Amino acid sequence: MSPALGGTSAQVGVPAGWPGLNDRVHVRLDLPSRPGEDEFDEITRVEDVRSERGGDVLVVAAPPFAGDLHVAVEGRSVTVAWSTPRGHSRQDFVITAVVRRLVPCWELLATGPVTQEQRRRYVRVPVAGRVVLRAVPSATEPDDTATAGVEDPELLKLDAQLVDLSEGGACVRATARTWVAARREVRVELDVDGSPVVQLAAVLRVRPAPGAVPLDRDQQQHDVVLEFVEPVPAADRVRRYVMRVQLENRRRGER
Repeated sequence: MSPALGGTSAQVGVPAGWPGLNDRVHVRLDLPSRPGEDEFDEITRVEDVRSERGGDVLVVAAPPFAGDLHVAVEGRSVTVAWSTPRGHSRQDFVITAVVRRLVPCWELLATGPVTQEQRRRYVRVPVAGRVVLRAVPSATEPDDTATAGVEDPELLKLDAQLVDLSEGGACVRATARTWVAARREVRVELDVDGSPVVQLAAVLRVRPAPGAVPLDRDQQQHDVVLEFVEPVPAADRVRRYVMRVQLENRRRGER
């Protein structure tokens, strides 16, 4: 077995900030049946950490789940998250090998840097208000079927209502259109504390609104979960607003 981190970043050839041998980590990936709507998130442990010519490799025990033989395959993107004394960290990987042995393992090759998740970015408060989403043409998919041939700008605009807001994103409720899908970039237009905010965001997932009465597909209300794309020029203003709403909720005995 190659040298493992073992809780320290000082060992030769091991990426700084990575989890150590036997540390508990979360592995997250989208299940292919409904990308962005059905996310697999399971706790597992680190079996090995090593550096190779192709890059840094994290080996984790393969968490079992229905359909894993078809989903956990080479080339599948995975996000790994873990806790550190400084907060939560995460990193994007790709599965390079699935080893079927006494303890089945995934060998993961890092595809992005370690990022720190600041908890305040994920503190969400319920808010009300109007918000507009506008489709952003995909730079990587010039033949974007969701928006191809759509000339009326009103068809690439979605009027919605805010459900909640955080420094890092928002949830909005609307009758979703076909171009509103996971990984789609949208321009978000909303009002924060009396001032307009225009922010680029990525759609994380789209799901039926809880308690919504089943209607025709074209009329079904959906919740659209958004993550703001850095930079967030209005981050300070959003943070102050979120903190104030939190304090007001606590005074009323609400969370």
